[in-house]
Amino acid sequence: MDTPTKDYTANFTNQNYSVSLNYPVYRLQNVEALEQSRLQISVAEAQLGAAQQDLILRVSQAYFDVLASQDNLDTIRAQKRAITEQLAAARRNFEVGTATITDTHEAQARFDLSTAQEIAAQNDLEIKKRALQLIIGKFPETLTPLRNSLQLRPPQPAVMEQWVDSAQKSSFAVRIQDAAMAVAQREIERQRAGHLPTLSLGVDTQRQRGDGVPLSDANRTPTQVALRLTVPLFAGGIMGVMTGVYYWLPKWTGHMYNETLGKWHFWMSMITFNITFFPMHFLGLAGMPRRIPDYAPQFADFDMIATIGAFGF
Repeated sequence: MDTPTKDYTANFTNQNYSVSLNYPVYRLQNVEALEQSRLQISVAEAQLGAAQQDLILRVSQAYFDVLASQDNLDTIRAQKRAITEQLAAARRNFEVGTATITDTHEAQARFDLSTAQEIAAQNDLEIKKRALQLIIGKFPETLTPLRNSLQLRPPQPAVMEQWVDSAQKSSFAVRIQDAAMAVAQREIERQRAGHLPTLSLGVDTQRQRGDGVPLSDANRTPTQVALRLTVPLFAGGIMGVMTGVYYWLPKWTGHMYNETLGKWHFWMSMITFNITFFPMHFLGLAGMPRRIPDYAPQFADFDMIATIGAFGF
């Protein structure tokens, strides 16, 4: 006799909320990064000062170039007026017979030369104004000249060696390079600090609810507060020892190693080292615990790969 069967279908929803906070208590790498950022601010301030100083020099140079070109044009125009009067006098003297045609031609030649000089001076003034326009952003129609009563004071101290010594110690270029060197030194310390232990305060909490959650876990909010000491594992020490062996062993023994075997050793060490430690990242992401005598079967494949790499390394 056949017994009829029935299919039962049930729908339920589980909700899981989790919050994780991590506050670094001691992380020397961050301290070095903070000091490095402050030094970078010093570099930026020195660069700004150098740019301002360069702007002052370029504006001053362009301003005085325009004034000098304007004075040169005024001088040439004054000479041209005098030469024009000389040319008119030479023509009158030639007409009355007191001068020769040669005198008239010489006066005309000086007038033509002054005209050419005036054109060249006008072009030079235009070029100087355009150069100033590139700096200040607008064309300078007229510039206020220096006062006639202006008295320039000599530099203090009036000793060249003291100015050279001051420039070598406190100029913006020197300050920029000193700060850049300090930034590079801090970068070295920051990279070294990345291999040191770190201490952080962690708070983890979660809450589960739903039809599929056991009654013992429903409406519970377990919270964990812990100090976490993280010690990074890195191969810098091992590689440093190998580097020292390859460098000092020939000096100690007086015999050079085989370069081909050395390259084979290097590449085999790099490959097997990564085979050993690279799978550990995936094991950690998968939640494999540490410091226990046995592991779950789902971690066996990656553990076997790491073991093979360890034997080769």
